[in-house]
Amino acid sequence: MLYAYFGIGFTSSVLLIAGLIFLNFYLAKLTAKFTKRVMGAKDNRMNTTTEALDNIQHIKFNSWIDRFINHIDSSRKVEEKWISQRYNLATVNFGIMSIIQPLLSFSTFAVSVLWLGHSVTLGSAVAGLQILTLLQEPTRWMPFFLGVIMQFQISIKWINEFLQCDEMND
Repeated sequence: MLYAYFGIGFTSSVLLIAGLIFLNFYLAKLTAKFTKRVMGAKDNRMNTTTEALDNIQHIKFNSWIDRFINHIDSSRKVEEKWISQRYNLATVNFGIMSIIQPLLSFSTFAVSVLWLGHSVTLGSAVAGLQILTLLQEPTRWMPFFLGVIMQFQISIKWINEFLQCDEMND
C-alpha cells in the first residue's frame, strides 16, 4: 500500500520496522531475564520472611531479631535492584517506541522526496501518514506482548516443575 504512494521509498519504513522487530525481541529477552531475576529475588525474600514468621519464638528467645531483619532487608534490596532495572528497561523501551511514528514518517518521506526525487501530493502524504499511523500501535506494543509471553512461559515452567516433584509420604 505504501508502494502506491511513495514508490520504492517505502523500503526505508520496511527496513526500519524489520530492525525494530529484532530490537523488540532483544528487549523482550532482557525483560524476561529481569523478570526472572525479580521473581527469584521475591521468592528468596518471601522464604526468609516465612522462615522468620514460622520461627518467631526461637528468634526472639535467641535475640536473632536484628540478624533476620538485616537478612530480609538485604533480600529486599536485591529485589528492588532487579525491579529498578526492569522498569528502567521499560522506560527505555517506551522512549524508543514513542519516537517510532515520527521516525517512520520522516524516513519514508525523506527517502521518497530527497533521495528518489518523487513529488508528494497532499492526498498521498495524508494517506501515507495514516498507513504509518496504523503500523504504530502493533510496533509499540510488541515488546510488552513478548515480555508477557515470556513471563507466562517462566511461570508455566515453574508450575510444571512443582507439579512434577515427588510427593512426600508422612
